[in-house]
Amino acid sequence: MTFLLPGCLALLSWGCVENSDDAALPVPAELSQGAKDFYALRPQPIEGLDLDDREAVANARAAIEEAWRAVLPNIGLTPIEDQFEIAGVKVNLISWPTMRDDGRLVIYLHGGAYVVGSATANIVLPARLANATGIPVLSVDYRLAPESPFPAALEDAVAVLRDVYEQGQDPRKLVLMGDSAGGGLALATALKLRQMHVELPAALVLISPWTDLTRSGDTNATLEFADPIITWSGTLAGPARAYAADADTANPLISPVYADYAGMPPMLVQAGSREVLLSDSVRLVRKARRAGVDVRFDVWDGMWHVFQTHPGAAEAEEAIAEMAEFVLDAMPSAGAASDR
Repeated sequence: MTFLLPGCLALLSWGCVENSDDAALPVPAELSQGAKDFYALRPQPIEGLDLDDREAVANARAAIEEAWRAVLPNIGLTPIEDQFEIAGVKVNLISWPTMRDDGRLVIYLHGGAYVVGSATANIVLPARLANATGIPVLSVDYRLAPESPFPAALEDAVAVLRDVYEQGQDPRKLVLMGDSAGGGLALATALKLRQMHVELPAALVLISPWTDLTRSGDTNATLEFADPIITWSGTLAGPARAYAADADTANPLISPVYADYAGMPPMLVQAGSREVLLSDSVRLVRKARRAGVDVRFDVWDGMWHVFQTHPGAAEAEEAIAEMAEFVLDAMPSAGAASDR
């Protein structure tokens, strides 16, 4: 859950964990200047959102919408956004004027710990990927907790995928992507589709996925104060309870790390070495590989949760380029598709 507002921390006042100088890890010398500048701001994980206070939640969502979208001009992106509904779910289609329609599509599930974010707020990552690949990205505005706990978000994601298929989308030319909570939701969506005997997308792109809401991963504790974006105790514990509600957090459709991955499509998993959710990625990758899934896993040294959205960090540019390469390799072009 990326509550951090780049350069705009003063916009929110949920309270922060005060990391002492003794607790802070040294910044690796090989990081880009942009990444070093980020750490020089001494970012603190934003915590303490009272999910029982609906007014506070609404205000937080509005502030996040404004702040996250404000990053776009900093990276020189002005995408075309087309907002409509699919299967009764709001979506935001992100594209560029130079794109040609060759049937390829990325469906994106945003992060925000299942309680904040939207298809319009979480714009930087899908806009960057659409720009890098020339492929439109359909961002899904799934329902959020605490108003709509599990399985509401999963139902919305599955409904959009199935409707897109019914409209003629070739699953071989579709990649499902998510970051943070959206990464966990992307996994759960693919698992649910498999359970329903619905054809799976060509590949999955998972950015710092939140795959375990039970807090059983090692780095949930060991990197609790290394991650400048989130902590488990202050940022994720409340949303985990709110999303699961009365359901068991070990349910594989809530915590996909507990799922069986036999028959799942190829995956790209990216994570930072300092993020509290690193073990969520490590355990997922190990389990998927044991099931025979082709997984590309990259851990970026010294980087934080969903660093790919940060303007100015060379590591973010490299990670986006890697994503674009993976997506383009996963889906046949129009010419290649005509030969099948």
